Order: sequence, then structure tokens, then C-alpha cells
Amino acid sequence: MKSSVALLLLLSCSPCKMEVQSDGHESRENQSSLQVQQEDGEKRKSKRDTEEQITDKGASDGTTSILQSCQSSVVTFLLTQMSSMEERLRTSEKQLEELQKKSNGAVAFSAALLGSGVNENTGPFNTKVTLKYRHVITNIGNAYNPDTGIFTAPVKGVYKFEIFAYAEGSDSYPVTVSIIKNAQEVFMIHGHQRAHAVNASNGASLLMEAGDVVYVQLWENRIIMDNAHCHSTFSGHLLFRIEKRITPGGREEKKIKMKAFVVLLVLICCPPCMTEEDDLEVITALLIQMKSELQNTKAQVTTMEAKLRDSEKHVEEMKKENKALSMELKDLKVRSSTTEANVEETKKVDKVLAKELGDLKVRTSTTEANIEQLKIQKQGMKVSFSAALMGSGNINYIGPSSTKMTLAFRHVFTNTGNAYNPSTGIFRAPVRGVYLFLLYVYAPANVHQPLTAALMKNGQQVLVAHGHLSVTFTVNASNGVSLLLEVGDTVYVQLWVNRIIFDNVNCHTTFSGHLLFTV
Repeated sequence: MKSSVALLLLLSCSPCKMEVQSDGHESRENQSSLQVQQEDGEKRKSKRDTEEQITDKGASDGTTSILQSCQSSVVTFLLTQMSSMEERLRTSEKQLEELQKKSNGAVAFSAALLGSGVNENTGPFNTKVTLKYRHVITNIGNAYNPDTGIFTAPVKGVYKFEIFAYAEGSDSYPVTVSIIKNAQEVFMIHGHQRAHAVNASNGASLLMEAGDVVYVQLWENRIIMDNAHCHSTFSGHLLFRIEKRITPGGREEKKIKMKAFVVLLVLICCPPCMTEEDDLEVITALLIQMKSELQNTKAQVTTMEAKLRDSEKHVEEMKKENKALSMELKDLKVRSSTTEANVEETKKVDKVLAKELGDLKVRTSTTEANIEQLKIQKQGMKVSFSAALMGSGNINYIGPSSTKMTLAFRHVFTNTGNAYNPSTGIFRAPVRGVYLFLLYVYAPANVHQPLTAALMKNGQQVLVAHGHLSVTFTVNASNGVSLLLEVGDTVYVQLWVNRIIFDNVNCHTTFSGHLLFTV
């Protein structure tokens, strides 16, 4: 922008210079013609007339040059200031756009297979079947389609997926499902026992292009079960975007276009009075002159950039100079009526450019303030916790109890943001956003007392982790979900009536959660 302004100012001077040269050339030709056709007295008179015309023209050109110089100073200064502000605005708006992309690129979903009714099996089938998780708990970004069971990546990035599968024990039908990406199996989960409840879970982070699909597929001759307690769930969320890199190839194209533009301006500025035989010589001279002037302009622009770093101080100084220039222009208007139109036009341009400059300053200040606010918000959005039920001792049973019991996971691994209270077992959302919660529970096998723990949100059950094994050994269960929480919403784990749960120094039973993104 700065180079273009300087180039146009230099080119605007060329026609005047060439006009004088052309007039001089015509004078010499006229003088040669008069020497052949007229007498010596007439030659001297013609020369005096020509000299007087040149003198008058030089005086007129001098006055016009002074006025044009004043006008150019005002316009050049305002254009320079606008160029500087536009550059700051472009940089600020680009930063704001990038931050908004990161903020607006929120993608997270959680869905249960049924979410209503009593125990209901899906399967067995004689072919693999895509599972449709119809009970949507969270679907920020609407990338998951509950009618098809398919998640479609809206942007390129790394996504985290978790599946939790549940079924009643059976000799003939295990529970086996797979995560599928673009028709290719990524991983599978499998569980099989003869009676009571069987659980299986798994998860992975996947690099996905925009438009890639992920879904869950039930194997042939397998079953999966769900009910109102949301045992079987499918969840996923965007960890981070991967932006495309911009190649520098376009810069050379811009340079070529600029060179062509310069040549075109030179040709346009050539005076129409030139003959064909003088074109090449004049254009060559102009190109040489332009090369030198462009080098000088480049050095001047470098100096101007250094001065513009202290632009606020310079603006105040230049305002005073502009006021003085306005007074000078008014004096010129009184002394020369022929320049009045140019002065008025300059004032209009000055006013318009000054208004645009003010608008740019306001937009730039607003944009920079928004960027700072987004940065502050993102720095304060760090919420994550993970805790075990006991974390100490050898044998630590909780339950059975005649009433439901809120579990206090007292052995804290991480509690960034202090949103989780280990004394009460309650997590309280500090900001509005989408949070991911994971629950892993463990207990020895017991035919009379299954393992059942529920994830609660504001007193309402969201899902359960349930396991039951009648023989000896141990039983595990797990589940997870992404939830949209308002400020102050609470999430905790509740042990069902007449159920047991176990933990010790090995931290079998854990409760974790973290903020994915604000909304």
C-alpha cells in the first residue's frame, strides 16, 4: 500500500515534466521552420514571443506545483496513516478470527443406545449392523446423527472416541462391537460371561479429515443391551483442529502482477504528443528513472515505517500541520480563484480520509480488546480432576446400604481449578461449557449384591455403570458421557441401594472429569 502510494505520486509528476519537454521540442522545431521561411527580424520577434510564453508557462507551472505539493502532503499523510491502521486491523482481525475459529469449532457428543424402557437387547443378527444411539445426551456442533448412528467430522483435527457396551450374561451370545472409521475397523471391545451383567469399554484418539465418518458396529451373532439407565453409550469430542498451511507461492504471482502494473502505468503516463520513433527512448528513460525512484521510495518507506511506530505522537503533530495547511489553502483560494475548486476537493478528501481513519482506529481498538478478552477467557478455562475412591488400605468396601449414597472420591490425583470437592464427592461447574466425565468401578463378585453406581447431574440420573458376577473373582464396570453444564451445575456418583463397591491402595475405582470447551 505504501509503495503503491509513493509510486503513484512519482508517476503523477511525469506528465508535467514531459509536457515541458514536449513544448520545448515544439519550440525548437518552430524556430527551425521560421529560419527557413522568414527574415532575421521576424526570427528574433518569434524567439522573444516564445521566451515570454515559456516564462509565463513556467510561472504558472510553479504556482500549480506549489499547490499540488500542499495537496499531496495532506493526502499522502492521511493515506499513510490509513495504511498503518489497516495493517494493524488486518493483523488484529486475523488473530480474532483464529481465536473465534478455535472457540466456535467446538464439537462433542454423547448418546445412549436406548435411554428408556426396560432391558432391551439389540441382536443377534446374521450380519454386522451399525448401531444407532438414539438417546442423545449432548450434541454440540450437530456432527452426530442419531437417525443413522454416524458421526461426520466437520473439520480436520484429532478426535477422541469412547464406547461402553453392556449385556446380560449368555452362553451363546457375547457382547462384541467395533469402532469403524470410513468402513475400516479401528478397534473392538468384547465381553462374555454366562450369567448376570457383562461390561466392555475402549477408546482411541483418531486423526480425521473433514467429512470422515465414525460409527459403532455390532458383530454378527452378538448382542448388546440398554435401558433407561443408559448402560451402553457412544461418545466423542474434538481435541484440537489442524489448520492447513499457507504456501508462499502466491507471493511471486503478486510480484509479477505488480511489475506488469508498473509497466502499464508507465505506458499510460506517456504523453499522446510523442512520435513513434521517440517511444522506445522515452520509455527506456522512464523505466531507468522509475527503477531509481523505486529504490529511493523503498528506502523512504523503511524510514517511514520506523517513524510510524510512534504514530500517536506524530498524529497530534500532523493535525497541527494540517490545520496550518488548511489556512494556507484558504489564502491560496483568495489569491487565486483558479485553484478554488482544487482546494475544496482537497478538503473533501481530507474529511473523508480523516473519518475513515477514525473508523479504523475504533475498529482496531475494539478488535484488539476482543482478542485480549478471548485470551484472558481461554487462560482461565482450565478445569480437570481425577480421584480414586480410597487410594489406601487393603480392604475397603462401601455398601450395602438401605438408601442411595453419594460417593466421596477422597484420593485426589488432579484437581486443576478446584471445581471438585473430595470431602463431598461433588463437582461444581465453574463456567458454562461441555465437560467429559468418566467412571470406572470395581468390586469382588457377589451373587446377592451387584455393583451399580450412577452418574448424577443436579439430582437427575444420567447413566449407570453396572456389573454382576455370581462366581468368585472380581467384576468391573465403566461408563462415560459429555455433558453441557451451566455455571453452578453439580455432577457426582451415587451408589445404588443394596449394592457394594470396592477400592484399595491400587485405586481400582475412579471418577474423572474435565472441561472440553466453553459455550
